[in-house]
Amino acid sequence: FIVRGATPIDEFNEYFRIGLSDDEFDTIAGLVMKQAGRLPRRGDVVHLGDFEFRVLRADRRRVDALRVVPPADVTAPE
Repeated sequence: FIVRGATPIDEFNEYFRIGLSDDEFDTIAGLVMKQAGRLPRRGDVVHLGDFEFRVLRADRRRVDALRVVPPADVTAPE
């Protein structure tokens, strides 16, 4: 799946039926940056739970697009 960094966490959670925390950040990019400990660069991979996030597009200020690989037991709605 390709996901915009600006995707709200609650929408991501609803789509994938999971419960990533939205206590500190509103967007998927915010969570990825927190997990990485810095602004990740293109090609960087971050794991949140069993999900893999690979940065596809980023600049010096934000993460724009991510490739999301969910665990095998998570299926997205059709």
